[in-house]
Amino acid sequence: MVNGAQSLTSLMAEKSKITDDLKILVKLIETKGDTALSQRITTNSNNQNAIKARDLKSNHNTTVRLN
Repeated sequence: MVNGAQSLTSLMAEKSKITDDLKILVKLIETKGDTALSQRITTNSNNQNAIKARDLKSNHNTTVRLN
Protein backbone atom coordinates (compact mmCIF):
# COMPACT_ATOMS: atom_id res chain seq x y z
CA MET A 1 0.00 0.00 0.00
CA VAL A 2 1.43 3.34 -1.03
CA ASN A 3 -1.28 5.73 0.09
CA GLY A 4 -4.43 5.08 2.02
CA ALA A 5 -3.29 4.43 5.57
CA GLN A 6 -5.75 6.98 6.95
CA SER A 7 -8.60 5.41 5.01
CA LEU A 8 -7.72 1.89 6.15
CA THR A 9 -7.39 3.03 9.76
CA SER A 10 -10.85 4.63 9.60
CA LEU A 11 -12.38 1.57 7.96
CA MET A 12 -10.92 -0.74 10.60
CA ALA A 13 -12.15 1.51 13.41
CA GLU A 14 -15.71 1.36 12.03
CA LYS A 15 -15.68 -2.16 10.57
CA SER A 16 -18.81 -3.17 12.48
CA LYS A 17 -20.75 -0.52 10.53
CA ILE A 18 -19.56 -1.59 7.07
CA THR A 19 -22.25 -3.15 4.89
CA ASP A 20 -22.23 -4.94 1.54
CA ASP A 21 -23.41 -1.65 -0.02
CA LEU A 22 -20.06 0.04 0.61
CA LYS A 23 -18.19 0.94 -2.54
CA ILE A 24 -14.62 2.25 -2.48
CA LEU A 25 -12.80 3.61 -5.50
CA VAL A 26 -9.21 2.37 -5.63
CA LYS A 27 -6.32 2.61 -8.05
CA LEU A 28 -4.09 -0.45 -8.24
CA ILE A 29 -0.63 -0.37 -9.73
CA GLU A 30 1.47 -3.55 -9.79
CA THR A 31 5.12 -2.71 -9.27
CA LYS A 32 6.44 -6.29 -9.18
CA GLY A 33 8.94 -5.38 -6.46
CA ASP A 34 10.34 -2.38 -8.32
CA THR A 35 11.36 -0.21 -5.35
CA ALA A 36 12.29 2.79 -7.48
CA LEU A 37 8.88 2.74 -9.14
CA SER A 38 7.15 2.42 -5.75
CA GLN A 39 9.08 5.43 -4.46
CA ARG A 40 8.18 7.49 -7.53
CA ILE A 41 4.51 6.59 -7.13
CA THR A 42 4.61 7.53 -3.44
CA THR A 43 6.26 10.86 -4.14
CA ASN A 44 4.11 11.81 -7.12
CA SER A 45 0.67 10.50 -6.20
CA ASN A 46 0.27 11.88 -2.69
CA ASN A 47 -1.55 15.15 -3.25
CA GLN A 48 -3.38 15.19 0.08
CA ASN A 49 -0.36 15.82 2.30
CA ALA A 50 3.03 17.05 1.27
CA ILE A 51 5.76 14.40 1.46
CA LYS A 52 9.28 15.44 2.26
CA ALA A 53 12.32 13.25 1.64
CA ARG A 54 12.72 12.72 5.41
CA ASP A 55 9.22 11.17 5.56
CA LEU A 56 10.38 8.34 3.33
CA LYS A 57 13.33 7.45 5.58
CA SER A 58 11.20 5.55 8.12
CA ASN A 59 11.07 2.54 5.78
CA HIS A 60 14.79 2.59 5.00
CA ASN A 61 16.52 -0.70 5.92
CA THR A 62 18.82 0.99 8.44
CA THR A 63 15.95 2.71 10.23
CA VAL A 64 13.90 -0.48 10.31
CA ARG A 65 16.82 -2.42 11.82
CA LEU A 66 17.25 0.22 14.54
CA ASN A 67 13.64 -0.10 15.67
